[in-house]
Amino acid sequence: MDNLFEKGKFWVDSIFDVGNEYSKALVIPDINSKYFPPSHTRTILFPTKYLEFSFFMSRSESHRLPEFQRDEFKGCLIQGQYYDMNHWERGTPGRRSDCYDMEGIDLVSGMKESPVRDKTEGELNSPEVLNSGRSRGNEQCRLYCFNVGQGDSSLLIVNGNAYLIDTNIYSGVVLNRFINKLREILYEEGILSGIKALIITHKHLDHLRGAHRFIASGAIPVHHLVMNHKYRHATKCVADFIKSAEENIRPNGWIDASRPFNINEGIFKLDFLNPTRATNSIEKAPDINDSSIVFTVYDTREPQGCRFVLTGDASFPILEKCLPKTSATCSILKVSHHGSRTGTSVKLMRLINPYYASISVGNSRKYNHPHKESKKILKTALGCRPVHISKEHRGTVRYDLGLLNFRLLP
Repeated sequence: MDNLFEKGKFWVDSIFDVGNEYSKALVIPDINSKYFPPSHTRTILFPTKYLEFSFFMSRSESHRLPEFQRDEFKGCLIQGQYYDMNHWERGTPGRRSDCYDMEGIDLVSGMKESPVRDKTEGELNSPEVLNSGRSRGNEQCRLYCFNVGQGDSSLLIVNGNAYLIDTNIYSGVVLNRFINKLREILYEEGILSGIKALIITHKHLDHLRGAHRFIASGAIPVHHLVMNHKYRHATKCVADFIKSAEENIRPNGWIDASRPFNINEGIFKLDFLNPTRATNSIEKAPDINDSSIVFTVYDTREPQGCRFVLTGDASFPILEKCLPKTSATCSILKVSHHGSRTGTSVKLMRLINPYYASISVGNSRKYNHPHKESKKILKTALGCRPVHISKEHRGTVRYDLGLLNFRLLP
C-alpha cells in the first residue's frame, strides 16, 4: 500500500471501462495537493455489480452491456462519493497491474458524507447577464483547442470576448505556460479585458484541474463563472476550485447553467442545450458526464451556416437528444469525452454533419483514448478532412467559423 492511499480516505471522481464483470474508477486520495496531478490519483478495480443500477443502465445506453437485474447491484461505488476505510481495517485491497482491487472490500461501511463542499453559499445569477447584443465591431469567431494532455481546455473568441472552457493544469510550470499562451492569443485578438467567462463543463478533475490556481494567480482576470451548480460532486479538487472562485470572482459573476439558455454576442449566438431538467442532478443523471454543458455557436445572419459544437463529456444518447437536427450545412466538432466510444455515434454524425473535428487526449494507456470505434465513425463522416488529435499534433489548433478553416499553432 503506497503512502497516498494507506489511510483509506478518498473520493471517487470518475468511473470508466465499465465491463461485463469488472469496472474501473479514478479516485482522489484525501491529501493536500496543489494540482492533483495524475501521480496523486489512483485507479481501483471492482466488480461491476458494485455500481448503482441506475448508473449501470445509463452507461448501457452507450455500451453493449449484458442485462442484469436491479437487485444484483450493491450500489456501493458511486461517483463523487467520499470513503473512509479507516486504514483498511475491514480488508486491504490487493494490487492487479496498475489498479487496487476492491473485490471483497466492505465499501458500504466506508461511505461517509464528504468533508468538503462543492457549491457556493452565495446567490447564483441568471445567464442573461452575459448577453452582449451590441456588436463590438469584431465579426471573428474562433475556437482554440489546446493540447493539455489527458484532459480538456479550449478558448472561444466571439464578438471580441473570450470564453475559457475547462482547464487541465497539473503543475506550476504548466500554469505559467498556459497563462503565457492565453496572453499571446488575447493580445493577437485585441482583447484587453481578460476572460469574460470561465465555463466548467462538469466537475470531473480533468476538466477543472488547476483552475483554482489559474483564477488565484490574477494574471488574467476572470469575470464570470458558468457551471451547473446543482450536480453534487464534492471532491477535494472541486472544493479547492469553489473556494478560489469565491475569493476571486465577483459575487454577481456566478452563473447557473443547470438549464438550457442562450447568450447573444453581437451577430453570434451561443445556444446552451445541456444540462436540462432531465440531466442537471445526480438523481436524474447518475453519470456526471451526461450533465456536461453542451453548446453550439453560430452566426445569426446565417443560421444554416456552419457552427461550433462543444460537447464536454456527454454520451452520444444525450447528444442525440439535445442536438436537434438542423438545416446547418456543417459543424466544427469538439469530440465528446476525449474520443471515447461513449460519446460518438453514426446517428450523431448525421445530425451535426462535422466538417472538422478535434479530440483532446493524452498518452495515458489507462483509457486508450481515442477509441478505435470513434475514430472509424469520424473517419467515415469527415472523409479526407482531418480529425485533429491533440497528442499527435502536440500544439494548439485554431478553427475559424466564418472562413471554415483551421491553423496548426505551436
